[in-house]
Amino acid sequence: MKRFLIILFFLSFFTSSFSQTAEKKAIGEKKALFIYNFSKYIEWPNINNLKEFKIGVMGDDYNYIFNGLEKIATEKNVNDIPLKIIRVNYDTKLNELQVLYFDDPEKYPIKDIYKKVKKEPVLLVSEHYPYGQSMINFIMINDKIEFELNEEKCNAVGLKVNIAIKTIAIKTKRDWESLTEKMETLSLSQNEKVVVQTKDLEALLEQQKKLTAEIVANKSILENQKKELAEKAAMVEASNKMLDERKATIQQQQTKIALQENSLNDLNFTITAKQIKLAEQQEILEKEQNKLLKIKTQFAETEKELTEKEQLVKNNEAYIQNQYKIIETKTSTIEEQKNIIWLSVIFLVIVSILGLLAYRSYKLKKKANILIVQQKYEIEAQHKEIRDSIDYAKRIQQAIIPPIKIVEQHLKDCFVIYQPKDVVSGDFYWLESPTLNIITNTVKQAAKNEEGLIFFAACDCTGHGVPGAMVSVICNNALKRSVNEFKLTTPGEILDRTREIVVQEFEKSEDEVKDGMDIALCSLKLFESSATLQYAGANNSLYIISKNTAGENELIEIKPNKQSIGKVDNPTPFTTHDISLKKGDTIYVFTDGYADQFGGEKGKKMMYKPFKNLLLSIQDKSMSEQKIILEQHFKEWKGGLEQVDDVCIIGMRI
Repeated sequence: MKRFLIILFFLSFFTSSFSQTAEKKAIGEKKALFIYNFSKYIEWPNINNLKEFKIGVMGDDYNYIFNGLEKIATEKNVNDIPLKIIRVNYDTKLNELQVLYFDDPEKYPIKDIYKKVKKEPVLLVSEHYPYGQSMINFIMINDKIEFELNEEKCNAVGLKVNIAIKTIAIKTKRDWESLTEKMETLSLSQNEKVVVQTKDLEALLEQQKKLTAEIVANKSILENQKKELAEKAAMVEASNKMLDERKATIQQQQTKIALQENSLNDLNFTITAKQIKLAEQQEILEKEQNKLLKIKTQFAETEKELTEKEQLVKNNEAYIQNQYKIIETKTSTIEEQKNIIWLSVIFLVIVSILGLLAYRSYKLKKKANILIVQQKYEIEAQHKEIRDSIDYAKRIQQAIIPPIKIVEQHLKDCFVIYQPKDVVSGDFYWLESPTLNIITNTVKQAAKNEEGLIFFAACDCTGHGVPGAMVSVICNNALKRSVNEFKLTTPGEILDRTREIVVQEFEKSEDEVKDGMDIALCSLKLFESSATLQYAGANNSLYIISKNTAGENELIEIKPNKQSIGKVDNPTPFTTHDISLKKGDTIYVFTDGYADQFGGEKGKKMMYKPFKNLLLSIQDKSMSEQKIILEQHFKEWKGGLEQVDDVCIIGMRI
C-alpha cells in the first residue's frame, strides 16, 4: 500500500510539472508573437537598408521565447525582409540588432544595455524591469500579458510607434504600479485564505448549510423510499406470479368441470368460495398498484424538488463568488474615495483662497474702473485732437502733392500707385516743370533749352505717418526751390542743392536731426518718336524695360548713389545718367515699400528680383492694366499681414 501511494505521488508530481511546462511554453510563444508584432507596427529609420531583420534574445533560460520566434521566422517576415533570430550575450554587437529581448534585471542591468546599444535604432523589449527604464516592458497578470511603452525613449533613437501599440500599452506609472500590486495580491492569495466577514456572506453560508442538510435528509428519505418501493414491487411481482398460477389452476379445473359436469356440482360451493377469495385478492392487488403509483409520483416530485434545491445551491455559490469580487472592488473603491476626499479638501482650501483673492481683486478693480473711465474720457479727447491734427496734416500733404490726373496729363501714358501705410505718408511722388506750375497749371518763362522738360520723382522720407509726412514737406519744398528758385535742370545738381537745403533746415533744431530722403529723380524731354532722360538717385534705382536685338523684353537697372538726402558722413556729388529712349520703352521709379512687404506662403519679404520678374511679365499690358495687376498682386501677397511701409511707384511708357 505504501509503495502504491509513493507511485501515485510521483505520477501526480510529473503530471503537474508537465502541465506547468506546457503552460509556460504557451506563454513564451505568446510573448514571441508580441515581439514580432512590435516589429510590424514600429518604423525603423534604416529599414530600407536592411538585408536581414535581426531579433536578439538574451536570457530566456528555457528557450520558450527563442523557439517561438524561430518558428515565426520560418513563416513570416518584416516588410519583405527575412527574420533572423539570434541568441546573444554581452560579447555580441548589440547595436547591429533591430530588436533585443532580455529578462533579468540583476544579470543584465539596463544601463549596461544602453551603453552596448550606443543610441542606435534598437528596440529594447524587457520583462520584470522597473517602470520607465526600458522601451517596452512585459508584466504577467493572471496569465494575461501586459506591457508598458516608453514612447519618448523610442523617439530618441528614431523609432516611430504606431497608434495600434499605443492603444493597448500601459501609459502611466500609476497604472503600472496598480498592475504590480494586483500581481503581488494574486501571488499571496495562492498561499493564504482570505477571510471576508460580512453579515450578508454569513447569512448566505448559513442558508447554504441548511440547504445542504435538507439535501442530505431528502437523500436519506429517498433511499428509504427506494428500498420500500423495491420491496413492494417484489410483493406485487410475487402476487402476479401467484395470480397467474391460480388462473392456470382455474383453467384446469374449468376443463375438468366441462368434462365432468355432474361431478362438479358438489364442488360449486368450493369454487364459488375460491372465486370470492380471488376477487378479494385482485382488489388488494389493485390497491397495492395504486399505492405504488402514488409512491412513484411522490418520488418524481421529491427528485424534482431535490434538483431545484441543488440548482439553488449552485446559484448561491455563484452569488457568494460574486460577493467576493464586489467586496474586492469596494475595498479598492474605498481607497480611491479616500484620495478623492483629500483632493476635495485641498481643492476647497484653494477655492476659498481664490475666492478671497477674487473679492479683493473685485474691490481693487472697482476702484480702478472709476479711474479707467476718467482716463478713457481724457484719452478719447486727446485721440480726437490727434486725429484732427493728422487729418489737417493730410490736407496739407495733399495740397503739396499734385493730383494723379495732373501727372497722367503731363506724362501721358503712365500710372501712379500711391498707398500710404497710415493716414499721412513719408513717401510722396513729385512732378515739376521749369515752364509750368503743376499745381496751378500756369505758364512760366524759361530758357529755350528748358521747353518741354518735365521732372518727376518717387521719394521716400525717413519714417512713415506724421513724422514721415513732416519730413516730406521739408524735402518737397527743397526740391521745388532747387528747380524754381535756383533754376537747376540737371538731376544730380538738383539733388546736391536739395541736400544742402534739407541740412540747413534741420540744423536750425537744437537737437541733431539725421532724417532725410531716398529718391529716384528723372528729367524727361519728349520728342515725336523718342525721348531723352536724365536720372540721379539717392539709394533708389531706375528700371528701364526695352526690347533687345532678339526682340525680347530686357530690364536695365540704373544704380543710384549709396547716400541719402540729408546729413551724411563724407558726402559726394550725385551722379547724373544720360539715357536715350525709343518709342515703346517703359521706365519705372519707386520707393522700397513694395519690395519690402512681408507676405506669401512663408510670410517673408517679396524682394526686388520677384518685383523685376513681375514687371517683365506684364509688358504686353497697357499702363492702366499694369497698375491694376501690380495693386492686386500686392494685395494678394500681403494677405492678412499688416502693411509695413508706404508704397509709391511711377510707371511711364514712351
